[in-house]
Amino acid sequence: FVSIVSDPYNLFDNDYGIYELGDDASNDWPHFGANFWEDWERSAHFSFFNQDGQLEIEFNTGLKIFGAYSRGHAQKSFSFFARGQYGISEFNYPFFTELNYSKFQSFILRNSGNDWLKSQIKDAANTSLMYGADLEYQSHRSVASYLNGEYWGLYNLREKVNEHFLASKANVEPDEIDLLTNNSEIVHGTNEEYLNLINFISANSLTVTENYEYVKTQIDIDNF
Repeated sequence: FVSIVSDPYNLFDNDYGIYELGDDASNDWPHFGANFWEDWERSAHFSFFNQDGQLEIEFNTGLKIFGAYSRGHAQKSFSFFARGQYGISEFNYPFFTELNYSKFQSFILRNSGNDWLKSQIKDAANTSLMYGADLEYQSHRSVASYLNGEYWGLYNLREKVNEHFLASKANVEPDEIDLLTNNSEIVHGTNEEYLNLINFISANSLTVTENYEYVKTQIDIDNF
């Protein structure tokens, strides 16, 4: 199980708390305009206990509300960040025993999204089907949680998809990663090479062997 401790002001203050509706929230679910839709980060202390109730690791961390429409649920997802200001630059613990790395810059406690209060395992079960498929997927483990000493339900402890996640999977430096979303919107790095590739494919027929061979140098064809 896990324990999250933070000043109640960080979580439940009407104006400052990341868990609250606040004054600008819509009455309609998922309550757009609420505090929990803001990209606010607060300080917290995280503790991880094994099945025997023994403390395995604890650290200070940055804490944010995580997710999309699932933010509207009563049990919200959290993301955790290692940062110098909290005294730690990475989380060094084997949260996921099947991985060949144990250092993380971030991770999440996910409320299971649209599966909340149903099976609570759909996302984890579906992604676990990719094990051994040579594709990148998020590891997970189920944990009971306590927030400021109060039982807060079951969560899926998962890797967070970002440049550090991909760098660990590919064994490259995070600065080498270009991470894009939607229509080439930049999450990390640059979209220049991606846009150049899209322009090349749009302007050149891939029925021409030379053109296709060039694209193969830019794309992992098997993965694609």
